Amino acid sequence: MVIIRIIFRISKSWAASAQTDGASLIGPQMDEFIKESVNPYYLEILHGNFVHARGQKREDFQRNVRRALSTIDESIVERLLTADGWREQLTGSWFCGLKGWGRFEDQIGEALIASKVAFAGQGFCFALARFADDKSADYLAKYLDTYLPQIERYYDQGWAMPALIWIDEQRNTEHSASWWV
Repeated sequence: MVIIRIIFRISKSWAASAQTDGASLIGPQMDEFIKESVNPYYLEILHGNFVHARGQKREDFQRNVRRALSTIDESIVERLLTADGWREQLTGSWFCGLKGWGRFEDQIGEALIASKVAFAGQGFCFALARFADDKSADYLAKYLDTYLPQIERYYDQGWAMPALIWIDEQRNTEHSASWWV
């Protein structure tokens, strides 16, 4: 849980420092950007691996994230979120969370609850935590209500609970209180 809290804190500073120029990519440019926006990031995003990066590797990742944040737009995130692969969904939801694009909140929340793709739930939980509103908390709570009792299905409960706790801390709420014994 400490690692997840670090991820939320680090990403908050990245999102704040991102500059957007409003540029949109279309057609072949978009396809190339999607290819470039998934492969360089998904292994570092997965399990919060970037938190353990040190030195030049960490600096390169942060620089690449900031550069992507200045270029990525909602159409790219939409395409990533609707892709079939977990890598695209993980990366798209993560960037969506960094950008704070709440218009994707229902799509992300419903995808989390459906849990159709392995690993993508980590990005879904991250994005919902970054939105940090009651609706995000409701999606996370519904996910936990569904999957915590199913002990044979260990999916993204370890991401959903810290995300809900993060929302509680940011908003001074107690959405996670019902799961504390």
